[in-house]
Amino acid sequence: MAQFNIDFRSLVQYNKRASNLWGYADSAGREYALIGLTDELSIVDITNPDSPAVVQSIPGPSSTWREVRTWGQYAYVTNETGNGLLIIDLRNLPNSAPYKYETFGGELFTAHTVFADEQGFAYLFGYNDSLRSIGTDQRGAYIIDLRTDPWNPTYAGKYSTAYVHDGFVRNDTLWSSQIYAGNFAVVDVSTKASPTALYQQETPSRFTHNSWLTDDGQTLLTTDEVSGAFITFYDVSDLENITETDRYQLKPGSGLIPHNAYWVGDYVVASYYKEGVIILDATKKNNVIAVGQFDTSPFIASDGFNGCWGVAPYLPSGNLIASDIEEGLFVLTPTYQRACYVEGNITQSGNSSNLGNVKVDVLGTENFSITNFDGNYYTGVGTAGNYDVRFTRAGCGTRIFSDVALTQGQTLILDAALECQNLTGIDDANLPQPYLTAKPSVFNGQTSLNFFTGEAGIALSYLSIYDMNGRLVSQWDFETPMGEVVIGDNLPSGVYLVTLSNPSYSHSIKIVKN
Repeated sequence: MAQFNIDFRSLVQYNKRASNLWGYADSAGREYALIGLTDELSIVDITNPDSPAVVQSIPGPSSTWREVRTWGQYAYVTNETGNGLLIIDLRNLPNSAPYKYETFGGELFTAHTVFADEQGFAYLFGYNDSLRSIGTDQRGAYIIDLRTDPWNPTYAGKYSTAYVHDGFVRNDTLWSSQIYAGNFAVVDVSTKASPTALYQQETPSRFTHNSWLTDDGQTLLTTDEVSGAFITFYDVSDLENITETDRYQLKPGSGLIPHNAYWVGDYVVASYYKEGVIILDATKKNNVIAVGQFDTSPFIASDGFNGCWGVAPYLPSGNLIASDIEEGLFVLTPTYQRACYVEGNITQSGNSSNLGNVKVDVLGTENFSITNFDGNYYTGVGTAGNYDVRFTRAGCGTRIFSDVALTQGQTLILDAALECQNLTGIDDANLPQPYLTAKPSVFNGQTSLNFFTGEAGIALSYLSIYDMNGRLVSQWDFETPMGEVVIGDNLPSGVYLVTLSNPSYSHSIKIVKN
């Protein structure tokens, strides 16, 4: 779905590429977007989100990358070409915004990203000097002190253990995204002159792009900037036992690349190249579900570095601003709503042993889960409603629960037992006879439709339900020779014909819903 729970307000287009952006609000309540472009930083008044106005453009060297953060009433902007750090005085907006470039005596000529912490220190990641003499694996963080004079910050120290692409800092702890090392590091920066890396953790695709910490400091998210990568979640409450709790992948199989992701309470707001902005409900850290999306890009969902670069979710109004490389600045209004969860345990019918590697699909959505070794699964949807939930595993009969009601903010426990038997290699003469049964065939609430096609191999079969006027009510397809569908809760009273069919077999039975 290209758009749900995020509303479009306005778009500012430019005749040049956009990069990252950030938001700023002044003491009068006016809001601004600060968006990096190829050769400038554009300041846009978005106080009226439906009628944005560009109030100033600050020139800079041509660069694909431009990153910006604010501290107090000042903005700090980095680029990968030269001139050093751009410092902007925002106090007189919307009338004017004085600016200057600072190189700290030639020690800082370029930087990839910037972060300003709550104490008044800025961290310039992936930096280099005017001679470009710093080796890649030493270009960590150039730390400056903003506290005394944010217009004239002073050098405070360096972290030079590894190349740092981006980072998050709170309470004298840097969570550094070390993209080339493929990990994040937990770095003690209480002594700015001599930061110390304490712990490291690899991320799934080993190309760690960004990281962000929850308000309570218990959960860290990371993104890997490669095709088909995940937004990954970690329990970091015990730094000696950092534990992955979940992974989220948008449109599996498409090759989409996640870029920047941020916590907003228990929600995550993230930008995806070629797809736009998504909102995840991460209230359950082991079952993260998408609950909002807005597609900013005309490109199809695929690998590649086009489309949405960044999103900024922290304006007082609650509005989102997003930068799309080709399209420009989007102003959006989100609705944060809880996900609908379905969780449970899958066992083998007959011996009750837990079944791993069972795929659990919420049909009609892209959401699915794979059971772990103890047979447990965790999935859900972003929109309440009735869904069919399908369980499939090689060597087992497919089982479908029809019209499962999923409710916002609630967890439905849906356990299932699968009939599993090894049909491969059995002589056809010894196979069970084909069957289609309804137990019970006359029912008030639910009935279970069970079938076997009489074939050992996989052949596409259809299970269809028709009313007495011949209208198709529901239909499911199976790639297994046996299966089960549980129906009834939302089926009106009446007589129905159930048909099982494939190229070599067809059989029908009647069922009655009282």
